[in-house]
Amino acid sequence: MAKILVFVPVVAAVTAQSPMSPREGIKSILTELIVVLVFLGTWSLTRYFMTKKEKPDELKDAELAMTPVKVKKTAKSKSPDELAEVIVKLCAEQFTRGLRMYREMVKNDQDKLVTGDGFFMSLIEASVRVGKPDVALQVLDRMLDNGTVPTPSFVESALKLFAARKLHSECVAVWKKFGDQLPPHQVILSCVAVAACEIGQAELGKQLLDIALANFVMPSREWLAVMRHHARKHDWRSAVADMKNLMAHKMPIDNILFNTVLAVCAANEEAVDEMPALLTEMKTYQKEYPASEPTVDIVTYNTLLKALARRGDVKACFELFEAVSTDGLQPDDVSFSTLLDVCIDEDEHQLASVALERMSTHGVQMNTIVMTTLMKGFVRSKRL
Repeated sequence: MAKILVFVPVVAAVTAQSPMSPREGIKSILTELIVVLVFLGTWSLTRYFMTKKEKPDELKDAELAMTPVKVKKTAKSKSPDELAEVIVKLCAEQFTRGLRMYREMVKNDQDKLVTGDGFFMSLIEASVRVGKPDVALQVLDRMLDNGTVPTPSFVESALKLFAARKLHSECVAVWKKFGDQLPPHQVILSCVAVAACEIGQAELGKQLLDIALANFVMPSREWLAVMRHHARKHDWRSAVADMKNLMAHKMPIDNILFNTVLAVCAANEEAVDEMPALLTEMKTYQKEYPASEPTVDIVTYNTLLKALARRGDVKACFELFEAVSTDGLQPDDVSFSTLLDVCIDEDEHQLASVALERMSTHGVQMNTIVMTTLMKGFVRSKRL
């Protein structure tokens, strides 16, 4: 700007030394002044618009801070219950925002003043839904720190949420937090027992089921998770012992439970000899303590039949097959397929023909598995 202002007297001096007439000199000076004014105006406008367009956010914030505004009266701070209501709504759609607000409440110990457990359940539901069960456990830890004792229905709902996602470790963790503070509850005990067996803590599962058995009338199927644990461990002795413990309590034995125990025995060669005695004992027991469905069914016989066939004991297989009809049960395609298999494998082709005739007599439809087994036997006996 200083250089531009100096330009005018310089021009005037040069003009004064020129041989022009005064009139022409004045005209030249006015022309130069107009040019300078146009330049200054253009430069000022350009600078104004460029500054307005590229102003940094820091300057904008500073200008806004310096600008006087009318201050409105703020609403009264929300109560803990009102904040809880807002968080519950946020958990339905914006879990992250709701979680931030909840953590702010925890920081200020406002969550201790919230009445009702619906607020905490909303946080747990949202945490499980978005795949963050660790946050749900943190909420439960906070309840524990606050001395809040949840109701059995609250714990039951939390366990169902975890169990639906197969979060078995979390189910056991909930029990360890609140189990001592709750009265015996059938659903809670059953749910935690199943979860404990799934993560390999069968002893805890059995303890919980024993507590349930002492306080409630429970079906034997509740022990199915324990039996499946024994099956995974190939522990047939524990499976048999636990089943006989239920029988000692005069509890009707579910057919699925009994067949699971037999399957554990069938998978262990040393236990196969025990299976016929177990079958005989259960046939007598079910007459005295019948279940809603017969404990001994065709699956029971097929399980034992497969174990005997694996040994190659054709005679024992036919004797067991005869017992099926004696007990009033109808052999199925699995029964005949197993019987044909053992006959073919042991080169008892005449007995295979007998088994086929029995199959026709019982009206069992031929299927691909039985037909393939039969053709295999014909090929082996060269009856092409």
